Amino acid sequence: MFIALIMLLLITIIGLAVARTQTLEVRMAANTQNRNIAEEAAEAALRFAESGLASGNFSDFSGATAGLYTFNPNGTTPPAYMCISTWANYAGATACSGTAYSAITYSGPAVPGAQQPTFIIEALPSVCLSGCATNFGGRTEPLPAVLRITANGVGGDGTSSVRLQSIYH
Repeated sequence: MFIALIMLLLITIIGLAVARTQTLEVRMAANTQNRNIAEEAAEAALRFAESGLASGNFSDFSGATAGLYTFNPNGTTPPAYMCISTWANYAGATACSGTAYSAITYSGPAVPGAQQPTFIIEALPSVCLSGCATNFGGRTEPLPAVLRITANGVGGDGTSSVRLQSIYH
């Protein structure tokens, strides 16, 4: 009888350990799925922004249009993507010099299971790489615009967020 009781106790402990492990695995699978959904949403917003740039929808970087910013090269404030208060890793109003940055809401096809992704576009300083010519027979051509797109996607339950960036020129 005593041996049977010990065996029953061991089987119960093993059963509880298996149940706990299975619960943990289910949570891990749900988190992975949520992160994948957030990544898909960020990717959709990134491609939407690139398409909008190609079609000329996003062109006013004077500071008058929310979500379209000019990069601050002197380093006194963080990049605009660190100054969006609703995004993870928000640098804070003090670090962002009190500027009210906001993102553009993605308005393309819905990403099933995801919260609405957002993005910003920053105009970076133009660069001329090796072999680049800006003077053609006395006629000076402007350097090509370089734009950084930052997209933020959030999974359905809000616990996972993914930020993707792309350089467009």
